[in-house]
Amino acid sequence: MRLRMLRVVVGLLFAVWLVPSAGAQAGGGAILVRAGVGLDVIELGLAGGVGAGYRFSFGPGTAEALVDVYYSPYWETYTAGSNTFNYSTTLIIVGVRANWLFNYPSQSKGLYELVGTGFFVGSYSWENYNITTDYTEGNDYVASGTILNLGLGYAFSRRVEVRAEVPVLVFFGAYGSASAVAIPITASVLFRF
Repeated sequence: MRLRMLRVVVGLLFAVWLVPSAGAQAGGGAILVRAGVGLDVIELGLAGGVGAGYRFSFGPGTAEALVDVYYSPYWETYTAGSNTFNYSTTLIIVGVRANWLFNYPSQSKGLYELVGTGFFVGSYSWENYNITTDYTEGNDYVASGTILNLGLGYAFSRRVEVRAEVPVLVFFGAYGSASAVAIPITASVLFRF
């Protein structure tokens, strides 16, 4: 499964590099800072994120290298029978990826498309504290995988952009288990310096 996924990622990278993007304009070098919100469409979890990167001319168009960190806390107090519980989870995702921008309006307003790939590492922990009996249970997990990214962006000016992305997270399987897929939707604001 990992070898097949690696072949797909390498194939996508090679195809994007070879395909000329009609109307794409070189964007020059620029430092990017971004803030975003992610929504897990399966469990309806919400995460806040920050990131930074570098945008540069690449082949017939524009590319960018990004590092993003997303954080999602959740907590609730509930009662089951005569027991009261404090339940909490924490999710942290760190991703490194490259995006290729198509039809990017480097000096004006306009809509552009993007496709990208990269890798991520995620940490998930949960704790369930029984207030009534003073008993705690929980666990921590760490996983990694591949990011396949598609999105649309809109440049309002040379410095401010908004984009919506669908980064498909493909988790690498462990101990013979199959890989899992998560499909969050993210919205972010980019500031270019």
